Amino acid sequence: MKCYHIHITGRVQGVGFRPFIYRLALQHKVTGWVSNTLDGVHLEVCGIKDINKFSKLILDKCPPQARIEELKSAEMVAGGFDQFTIRESRKKGQANMQLTPDFAVCEDCLRELRQPENRRFGYPFITCTNCGPRFSITRRLPYDRELTTMSPFQQCELCSAEFNDPDNRRFFSQTNSCEDCSVQLKLFDKGKKSISSDQQDIIEQVAKALLSGKIVAIKGIGGYLLCADATSEKAIQTLRKRKKRPLKPFALMYPDQQMAKQDVILTDKIIEQWKSPECPIVLCRLKKDFSSGIQHDLIAPGLLRMGIMLPYAPLFVLLMDKINNPIIATSGNVSGSPIIFKDEDALDILSEIADFIVVNNREIVVPQDDSVVQFTENSEQKIILRRSRGLAPSLELNTKDSPDHKILAMGAMLKSTFGLIHQKRYYISQFLGDTGTLESQVSYETTLEHMLRLLDFSPSAIIIDEHPEYPSSIYGRDIADKWNIPLIKVQHHEAHSYAVLAENELLKAENVLSVIWDGTGFGRDGQVWGGEFFEYCDHKHNRVGQWEYFPHILGDKMSLEPRLSAFCLTKDIVEAESLLVGKFDSIAYNNYRILLNKGYLNTSSVGRIFDGVASILSITDHNTFEGEAAMYLEAVATEYLDGNTQFNSYYEVSISENGTLKTQDLIRGIVMDTLKGLEKGYIAAKFHLSLVKVILSYLVKFNYQKVVFSGGVFQNNLLVDLVNKTLSDKYSVYFHKYLSPNDECIPFGQLIAWQVLNE
Repeated sequence: MKCYHIHITGRVQGVGFRPFIYRLALQHKVTGWVSNTLDGVHLEVCGIKDINKFSKLILDKCPPQARIEELKSAEMVAGGFDQFTIRESRKKGQANMQLTPDFAVCEDCLRELRQPENRRFGYPFITCTNCGPRFSITRRLPYDRELTTMSPFQQCELCSAEFNDPDNRRFFSQTNSCEDCSVQLKLFDKGKKSISSDQQDIIEQVAKALLSGKIVAIKGIGGYLLCADATSEKAIQTLRKRKKRPLKPFALMYPDQQMAKQDVILTDKIIEQWKSPECPIVLCRLKKDFSSGIQHDLIAPGLLRMGIMLPYAPLFVLLMDKINNPIIATSGNVSGSPIIFKDEDALDILSEIADFIVVNNREIVVPQDDSVVQFTENSEQKIILRRSRGLAPSLELNTKDSPDHKILAMGAMLKSTFGLIHQKRYYISQFLGDTGTLESQVSYETTLEHMLRLLDFSPSAIIIDEHPEYPSSIYGRDIADKWNIPLIKVQHHEAHSYAVLAENELLKAENVLSVIWDGTGFGRDGQVWGGEFFEYCDHKHNRVGQWEYFPHILGDKMSLEPRLSAFCLTKDIVEAESLLVGKFDSIAYNNYRILLNKGYLNTSSVGRIFDGVASILSITDHNTFEGEAAMYLEAVATEYLDGNTQFNSYYEVSISENGTLKTQDLIRGIVMDTLKGLEKGYIAAKFHLSLVKVILSYLVKFNYQKVVFSGGVFQNNLLVDLVNKTLSDKYSVYFHKYLSPNDECIPFGQLIAWQVLNE
């Protein structure tokens, strides 16, 4: 019999891996030990007949939430063990592992939660080795109870017995607790007065409050959610007023899949996503006849899709069982600020919005919003809209070819995230909001500092966006100056392209066309880019085309007022004046005309083209949230195409020999159709088809066979479906797989740019 040392890397902590190895060792009558370390899981086994067979068992039978990247074994001198044990974790060395995300409550715990005879019946914090909070409660590595916010909770005798029983599902479950050693709920009113600390009473009171039209802030896994009855017009209007969120859609939580099916169309992929450990919000198409009584026009006004989630934490399961009604479950914050996760902040700030606040005494270390995904209706292309709880921060990519350097990437401004490469492994933070607000800047810096401590990470270089005034860029310069390390700049849209190329393993490919369309990005010529075509060849990007520039005035005000985009896009179209003058008072209109004659920045932004078209069609002239006009325009086009499935009209857009698309061709056609009184849906659909036709024409004209897409514009469900329908038969078409096409992917692209340019 031989002895071996085995080292396993990947997502192998917080998933029941040591108990699995322990049981496997007993089953095969081997001796030795297993331990968590900062670089994964190590074990020594003696008495092995065939190490290859034993290794294959580990790979094939590992816990459901585990993700093994690499298993290495080496023969060693016999250790003389007389049994197999779980050793105390080793805390020395360099952190090198996937950070385990938070998991939704598993089916086994759900069953026990609802069994009256089970000792955890109705316990709001039931967990096991397969589910519960992980990343959000981790203070330090490796993942052990004493290094998490579960450390203050001493296990009772029964829980301790489970924890030490190899045959129990909670063997070495670091979040284990029950009513006798429980995480405690407390209910407060908006005056910060404690009302109850009885868990069952709190659930009863909260259910009654919600059904009576009250707003309740509830502490979840990654932060507080603001909840209200989705069938109550008054409750929703009150929530919008207090939260200062006039039109942005809310996400809904349904008690179960069957009730959700009354209101939205559920596909197999949506159901599969809901049943995954991530359990994100999924955007679903609303049925024409929905029967649960939800106030859709107040929840997602003007839209055809709603964000839907199932209760992913046991507290929400119990609450939804009581309510048996869909509720709004939106981030606990004032609009524009990051999610609130500290109890004292909830009591101070959310008391201005909520009538009641439910806290618990398990601290959240890392705040996280709920992740949001969607699947396009025809091609079922998955689009991640927000990568956070359950998905962040580790990126499950093949990293064998990654450089062994410590690099920190600061990302962009909107949809901010940061990223780092450490021990040849990529980490991309959860969504951290818009760093244009002070609160979000603080949240960004706090989360970054926590990640650096967690991984004991000191960067050797900092990467920032080329925009000099992004708060993330300024912070990156400060870090580089403080630590006296190199500062590297990567152009915004090239970062988008590098990210989607890397996700699709195309970094070694040649002659790939990158279509990068978004709202704004600092261009190398000092202009505002956002409608770009790059050729990726020989590991480098060459900007080979763009939408022809049009005026960009008044800075960020332009993104807030689609009427300004319409005004700038129609600068040289005399016929458009009759469509615009009513959108401005005479003084403003004349002042803007003067401004256009004095000089301005230019932009190629497709995001601003969407805004302008929405305004020309009188769909909206003002955005109350990012992307609002584009979302309405998509909805209008989608509804029209639903009733006109053979529609195939588009505007002719010329492409110059240097790859410039004639923006005025597109806008002039839209203006003329509008003046003819053609239906808005017809024009909106024609606009979407025109964008895809332009891409097809570009591929044909310049002879590309592979094309990748990134940028916030490609969050558009309809546009992505049309791209797949039009291009995928003849061309190799690639979208993001693991990250959002919006600016959340920027730090990953920055890291990849550094990697490619330093090979």
